[in-house]
Amino acid sequence: MMRPRFFQQIGTQYGYNLYMGRPVELVMNTQALVVNYSEQITDVSVLAMDRDEGEIYDLVLVTSGERFFGAVSIRRCYSLLLMYGLKWRFL
Repeated sequence: MMRPRFFQQIGTQYGYNLYMGRPVELVMNTQALVVNYSEQITDVSVLAMDRDEGEIYDLVLVTSGERFFGAVSIRRCYSLLLMYGLKWRFL
């Protein structure tokens, strides 16, 4: 559940009454981008940009095997892409 989407849905006229105390599945994105931590940053970046326009800035969820490893923002993802891309260019 991404924070902006949560507040957008809860902040409507009836949103609070509709969603509070109910399962999170009603407001969460069930098709979030989930990648393994061993994925190449270039591949993750392409997958992130192939998402729907409303989901481009959602976090990328990272797993290690079957376990949740962490979440990466698109800003961090592209910072890593630029850092490694520049390193590869000068090697």
